[in-house]
Amino acid sequence: MNYSTIINMELSLPRVANAGHLFWRLAGSMGAVGKGNTVADEDHEETTTPATHHFPGQIVMGGVPRVPQRFAQDWIYVDPVTGSAVAGNASVAKNYLGYGKEIYAIRNGTVVDLLDGLPDNERIYAVPPFAVETAAGNYVIIDIGNRKYACYAYMIPGSIRVKKGDVVAEGQVIGLMGNRGNSDLPHLHFQIVTDSPAFLGAEGYPHVYRSFDVIGGINQTRVEKMTTDPGFTIVRLWG
Repeated sequence: MNYSTIINMELSLPRVANAGHLFWRLAGSMGAVGKGNTVADEDHEETTTPATHHFPGQIVMGGVPRVPQRFAQDWIYVDPVTGSAVAGNASVAKNYLGYGKEIYAIRNGTVVDLLDGLPDNERIYAVPPFAVETAAGNYVIIDIGNRKYACYAYMIPGSIRVKKGDVVAEGQVIGLMGNRGNSDLPHLHFQIVTDSPAFLGAEGYPHVYRSFDVIGGINQTRVEKMTTDPGFTIVRLWG
């Protein structure tokens, strides 16, 4: 379940890794896997099921209710041959194959906000106490025009390669995938918001695939059987 070539996410889906594969988690299930050129389309709503774990996250800030992560997606790197997400002890974040993979700007724009220097969560599912300021871990937010902002979360401390005010080009490396903030395991949390450059204090904005090739899927029956087993642990799921 991976991309066999560099993912070209031209407008609002991030390119994440070279010669790898990705999938995203849905609420209680796993999403499809694909490869190819992808692009945000500002004229269409997302066409997948709305029942993701991000979708119902309404937040009230400044007296205004919003759903900033309504269309957010999580991208996890898995091996193109074995489909594995981890090598070795699955409880250790740095053993995940996506850890340290490059993250690319999805469109030309200007860096309007970032945070760096927060240490990684060394173990999976070892999320620190929640705080609005650090929920996205080490992050970058890029103004991509028309009051739309591309938000990239959970990067490795010290890996961010841009600074506030930088003009970035589509495809430019902006940082490396890590596991800091409200992150269960190494992945890229990506979302587009409108009106305000913020992960939580803005409204989520839809982005869709223009085209993609399905190259794999998740055996949902096997997942459900595994997760209901009396000896089930989250480390076993990922390992």
